[in-house]
Amino acid sequence: MPQITGLAREDKLARNQAIFREVNERIRELASRDLASGFGSSRMLDLICECSDDGCTAVISVAVDDYESVRAFPARFLVYPRHDLPQIEQIVGRGRGYEIVEKLGDAPTIVAALDPRHRTNAQVIG
Repeated sequence: MPQITGLAREDKLARNQAIFREVNERIRELASRDLASGFGSSRMLDLICECSDDGCTAVISVAVDDYESVRAFPARFLVYPRHDLPQIEQIVGRGRGYEIVEKLGDAPTIVAALDPRHRTNAQVIG
């Protein structure tokens, strides 16, 4: 992950979420290796909550298609119900056992730079 220094509290919380998203991306990659054994878009992924609480251990189950829909937007995250922080994000969708939140303020720029699907190796936020 790129190094980030001099961040406001809200930006540090957004960075926590980006780290959880990175872990879930690895889970998704490992699950996709099961293609030969029936891995499909309706299959459920057991992911970790992508809330800003770095001590959160909640697990959410999300269909691959739904996961991919959220990942199309770098400023969106999957969180366990009521794990949102209204001062830094808004709920933009809900699923069975999870909510989709979108970052507010300056945080979308930070989390987009940290998104493994959208960043380049040269991107660093300072």
